Amino acid sequence: MSSALCKLCVPAALASLVISGCTWDPPHSNPLDPDNYRYQPAGGLTVVVVDRATGSPLLGADVRLPELDRASASDSIGKARFDRVRSGEWLVTAERRADGGLAPFALDSLRLTIADGGARVDTFRLAALTPPHGRLSFGVRTLLRQPIVGASVMLDELGRFAFTDLNGIAYFDEVPVGRHWVRAFRQGEKGSPVYARDSVEVVIEQARLTTAELQLDALPIFLSQRVNSLTFQNRANEDPIYQIHIKANVTDPDGLQHIRSVIWRLYDRADNELDFDTLFFQQDSGWKAEEPGARFPTGKPDGVLALPFVLEAYDASGNYARSEKEYLARVIKRVPELSLIQPEPRPEFDWSYSWTFTFDTTASFNYLVRVTDASTGQTVYNRLVPPAEAPHNSHRSEVTLSPGVPYLWEVWALDLLGNRSRSPRRGLSFEG
Repeated sequence: MSSALCKLCVPAALASLVISGCTWDPPHSNPLDPDNYRYQPAGGLTVVVVDRATGSPLLGADVRLPELDRASASDSIGKARFDRVRSGEWLVTAERRADGGLAPFALDSLRLTIADGGARVDTFRLAALTPPHGRLSFGVRTLLRQPIVGASVMLDELGRFAFTDLNGIAYFDEVPVGRHWVRAFRQGEKGSPVYARDSVEVVIEQARLTTAELQLDALPIFLSQRVNSLTFQNRANEDPIYQIHIKANVTDPDGLQHIRSVIWRLYDRADNELDFDTLFFQQDSGWKAEEPGARFPTGKPDGVLALPFVLEAYDASGNYARSEKEYLARVIKRVPELSLIQPEPRPEFDWSYSWTFTFDTTASFNYLVRVTDASTGQTVYNRLVPPAEAPHNSHRSEVTLSPGVPYLWEVWALDLLGNRSRSPRRGLSFEG
């Protein structure tokens, strides 16, 4: 009886509270409680992100619920988790950008329905994005299509370079898609071929290997060069003629022997080119200077003794190479002064010598006595004669000359550096 009374008394007490004007706080204060007036139906969502090709989980994928302004990143097992997602149909997106060295994967999306109190798990299979790069295999060859080892290959716009291997190939990975200029050349060591710079434009396609090549022109090589002087006098009453002679041995490393021309230039001590007509020699292919010479423009070669000569060899492509600097070591400025003592079938020659630049010893040079047939130009007598200590020399012919034949005779002075000086030619004839 007492228990029944208690059941009846509780509602009555509550009723008296409402009637008296007191505020009622509902007991279900948690908004997750379905009986709460603020309750919103919700569920859980787990998104698993994997590689479409391999099925491997993707770390760092960006998973979003854009309509709810929520985001999560996938963990090491490819899972991105969302708690308390409101019930309804929502757009879910997933992608992986190429951030922090990660390979990019394409954006994908789904519309998913979240049920009240449910725990939904869905999988995104993302396709890998091919990076916007390609590869380049670049060959460098000679004009005869032989590989050039150690050539420099440069992608100037990208600030990248590589050297060719034993097959003449240079490789580049991850080259941006598009058009690029490739430049190649080789700086040879002394005595080895130098190859002129050339360039070509290549087109890099996405995820493909592009192959291209350049054939480089080898610059001429100076195997040797020398500069010396020649002084001669045609007649005793004429002024001497001064020449500078240049000897050079130039080769074409390409093996095509297409050297077009060789010129020489004279510079002052400040390396400024002197202003006068430059000698120019036009030769056939495979140029080797036999002794090209021309009259020195000023007629006074004394001042060039300490100035450098430089030779430039040009090939058929217009590329050129420079020789090492050469210096004119000595100019024999004055020719021997001759006198014929006795015109007879075995004549005796006598001459004196005088030089602007004095030799240290007489062993520095030799004389050459030469007799030619004036009518035929044929040399009939040619002998080297060592100089005497005194300023006069004499030499008796070792052969008998024919009476009644007109001859010309001259004396050459030849030093050990290749400089030469020739006396005036004089007539010689006698009766039998």
